[in-house]
Amino acid sequence: MARGAGKPARRTVLFGAVAATAAVVAPRLSPGSAAAGPVREAPPGPWTIADDAGLRLEFSSVPRRIIAYVTVASTLHDYGVDVAGVYGGVLAQGRKLDRATLGSLDRAAVLGSAWGQLNVERAGALRPDLVLDSLQYGLSQLDPGVGAQVRKFCPVASFESYAAELPDSLHRFGDLAASLGASGVAAQRAEYLRASAELRAVARRTPRVLFVSIDPDGIRIARTGWPLLREYLALGVPVVLPPGGKYALKLSWENSLRYPADVLMVDARSTSLQPADVAGHPFWQRQEAVRTGRVYPWQPEPPLSYRAAAVQLTGLARALAG
Repeated sequence: MARGAGKPARRTVLFGAVAATAAVVAPRLSPGSAAAGPVREAPPGPWTIADDAGLRLEFSSVPRRIIAYVTVASTLHDYGVDVAGVYGGVLAQGRKLDRATLGSLDRAAVLGSAWGQLNVERAGALRPDLVLDSLQYGLSQLDPGVGAQVRKFCPVASFESYAAELPDSLHRFGDLAASLGASGVAAQRAEYLRASAELRAVARRTPRVLFVSIDPDGIRIARTGWPLLREYLALGVPVVLPPGGKYALKLSWENSLRYPADVLMVDARSTSLQPADVAGHPFWQRQEAVRTGRVYPWQPEPPLSYRAAAVQLTGLARALAG
């Protein structure tokens, strides 16, 4: 394979035909579950993938049993491609499933619920053909030691999901899903383009918008480390940005009024408190958007499918039009 300017040299690794041909039905997503996941119907013929870690993997047939980081798993699920196992931040407090992260994903064995974690024994029991990992500015979502153990029995392909711009990631994962047997990618892309146009039109007449996460001792104001926030800016949304921090600037409650906004978008993930949790806090009550009732949820890490992106863009457009 030709080496592109500035791109890492790729190692090509060959794999034989994937194992398991008998259909296995996966249980509904369940914390601690390690039962076998689905074996999908996939197009015949050889299959090749080049990842963002400089690795090129070649299979004699399409991988059918996949383990994936939660963002990748929920993305593929949106295209009708289910995975056998999932790892990442899938659990909220009380070990409940975190729907803000999982999206509509409901069929997979939970193999790890925090950064870096993956139960290697349970993963091996699923007899995976491939692990699809996500990179966060080059950092794997698997602990290095865990990743090394997994690679002893299964190849790992890694995709950059944060440094890449949102349209590029959507295109990349759409192509990946199609190669694994998904259909309907073009229809989802049309939804995304319509949502982009709707948000761009609303953004022209939009007031100040602040994206935050809520902590017990203050708020974190989101910055452009999040690809979705960069996309909002590209579409003309007047996002209020603090001067420091990659993902966010942490402020105490006393300083939380330094960045006034007309619309407040609150992180919907379980790692953030929600408006109801701080409804009685005096500094929360003094937020301009809180007083006017213009507080809405946002998801910093949605599935990277065209449909999920369209939902986020449409939701923001309607909140701003509010």
